[in-house]
Amino acid sequence: MKSGQVILATVLLLGGALGMTPKAGANPALTLTTLKEGIPHQALLAVAFENKDGIAVGFNGEIQESNDGGSHWRSGKPFNNMSLLGVTKKGGTTLVVGQSGLILARHGNSAWTQADSGTTERLFDVSLGKNNHAIAVGSFGTIVVSQDGGQTWKLISPDWGALISGQGLSFQPHLYAANIDDSGTMTVVGEAGTIARSVDDGTSWKIVHKGNPDEQAENASLLAINMRSDGVGYAVGQDGAILHSTDNGLSWSVQETGTQSILLGVTSSPDGTVLVTAMYSMLVSKDGGKSWYSVVDPMIKSSWSVGIAPIDGGGSIVVGRAGTILRVNP
Repeated sequence: MKSGQVILATVLLLGGALGMTPKAGANPALTLTTLKEGIPHQALLAVAFENKDGIAVGFNGEIQESNDGGSHWRSGKPFNNMSLLGVTKKGGTTLVVGQSGLILARHGNSAWTQADSGTTERLFDVSLGKNNHAIAVGSFGTIVVSQDGGQTWKLISPDWGALISGQGLSFQPHLYAANIDDSGTMTVVGEAGTIARSVDDGTSWKIVHKGNPDEQAENASLLAINMRSDGVGYAVGQDGAILHSTDNGLSWSVQETGTQSILLGVTSSPDGTVLVTAMYSMLVSKDGGKSWYSVVDPMIKSSWSVGIAPIDGGGSIVVGRAGTILRVNP
């Protein structure tokens, strides 16, 4: 999601307030456990797990890996010094994306290979679906797809001017996050509240949510997406924006959070627990987003976290500033 020298989406491109006004009510108990800490100039930006195998990536090509559900981590050899901004794991395949259109692929325990992405734009996020289908998204509306587990890629960026016509928006929106589900449905989110969806391998796209300049929460840039197999989805971003879907991304509604923090990551579970990472805050809901609460912890208030991934046995792994890796158990 981010650039290698700055938190691109949150600082350079977006800005925004960091103030927090949590809703009233009891704060659900969370257990935060620090698993690994780095040094100030480090930053981990994305994390992914499959079973007990996990990987976190970040600034200057940093890779951290775990094979025990996140309890212990080891440093991988950086591919180069380009920052790694997104990662996904599925079916034994791991894909990493980053600056200058970088895509790295690994199958099982094989060596990393660099794929030709067909673009030099920053790629912020990547997602793997069924049958080795994958999608990666990036700056200026860039979308690339793969049908062979990330070995080869095709640039399929749509005509954004035609898609977003009638809104006074003629630009190509930066796309910060993507999801592809096992049916092949692709959902991408980005600048100005943009959410686009494709059900035909990216041949055609439909705008299912668009910014409204008169409504701050509607117009906020969206930085992360979480889509579940039961059709429930969340998209989060600038100005405390949280959008919610119950129909696999066909329609979206705004959830009130009581915050203007920049929200950077989200995960959810069918029991109604939703966890959101942010700049100098963290939000949790126990009722599917009907009510939100700020996580009260000095470490959270003095730092930021970005990537978030659920792990086997419950809870999530969260990564962020100074190479910190946390386990969060709601």
